[in-house]
Amino acid sequence: APAAATAPMPRGGASPGGCGGHYTEEAQRLMQEASKSWEPPSLYVDAFLNPTRISRASQAGGSWVPPPPPCCARPGCGRLSWNGQSGEFCSRACQDHCTNVARDATGATITEATPRPICVNPGCAKPSWGGEGSGQYCSRACRMAHSADLSAQVPLSRQNALPDPQPGAILTTIEGRPTQVVAFYYPGREESWDVLCGAGFLSNFWDLGPGALQLQAPNLPGSIRKFRSAEAAFQALKFWSRAGEFEGLSGAQAFQKAREIEGTEDPSYAGNGSDWQAMLSVLYQKFRPGSALAQALLRTGEAFLLKHNSLAGRDEVWSDNLDGEGKNWLGLQLMLLRDELREEKDGRWTKFILNHMDPRTGKPLSRVQAARWQEAVRSASRAVRDAMTPPS
Repeated sequence: APAAATAPMPRGGASPGGCGGHYTEEAQRLMQEASKSWEPPSLYVDAFLNPTRISRASQAGGSWVPPPPPCCARPGCGRLSWNGQSGEFCSRACQDHCTNVARDATGATITEATPRPICVNPGCAKPSWGGEGSGQYCSRACRMAHSADLSAQVPLSRQNALPDPQPGAILTTIEGRPTQVVAFYYPGREESWDVLCGAGFLSNFWDLGPGALQLQAPNLPGSIRKFRSAEAAFQALKFWSRAGEFEGLSGAQAFQKAREIEGTEDPSYAGNGSDWQAMLSVLYQKFRPGSALAQALLRTGEAFLLKHNSLAGRDEVWSDNLDGEGKNWLGLQLMLLRDELREEKDGRWTKFILNHMDPRTGKPLSRVQAARWQEAVRSASRAVRDAMTPPS
């Protein structure tokens, strides 16, 4: 290393300038490391340690003093910027605090702290997710909870009015055969495919009314709980010792409740053994033989039932994940249940599913069968997306 590499470092944190007139301990550490090897460990060191300038200072008989380290653009912060460059923040928190940043001709940073828009869910007070404009929520959970509150204001007679499913609305080809597709997602805020297919009642979030779904856990026979949606019942099975807290909740509220107490789940789903079996037990109670919901399910005919998500990455197990790469377990179970209601064990989709999946676990029988099932989901998902695309 050149002799200049041993240039004296400021001690005690004092410096002629910089963040609040002092080097931070992190800055001193980085400068010491750079002076030993001259292999700057970060953009920050490279920005203010220049061997050429140090050499020139040594030749002139003086000692080179590093320029002030780049600091967070938020006034009064004093921490290093995240990438060692001027005009940057140290963290997302500081960036969120200062939303308007301007630079003058000298490169100085002028910041004006302005409050971020607040989540539109009444009583939340958290910054909105995008931080741009109003009318946004802070999170998906808040949006779902607010949607539930709004839907709760709608008379139950309207909420429970079953739509007439339209199995012929979307067509595709699966395994070389013409196939109808019935897609559904979330009744609280209907997507375009919910309207087109008229099957929002297939969703676990469909409001059944207070106490309409009765369920007992295998590990506590005789203990019956009553829920107003399949989602609330399913979430309660994860926390059966606290199932009473889920009884009066909407699906969205139950989903949020489960997130608040996550980490204490019962892996046996109250004795059901798995999430697959737990969901089946819930669906059997929701679509009881002879009920209006069971009759509505039967009116979907032989259509491929698809929980078509509105966002990729949100649910890769129970839905198609929007792009067709999800397992669509909810649609799969509903098709099995539909054939059971018909007492048809040789129905098209029951035969197809049993040839590809283990009906006790939902797991594919082999990689080949897994690929064939996934291709069926992709075909159905693609047909829904195509149907929702306006003609050019």
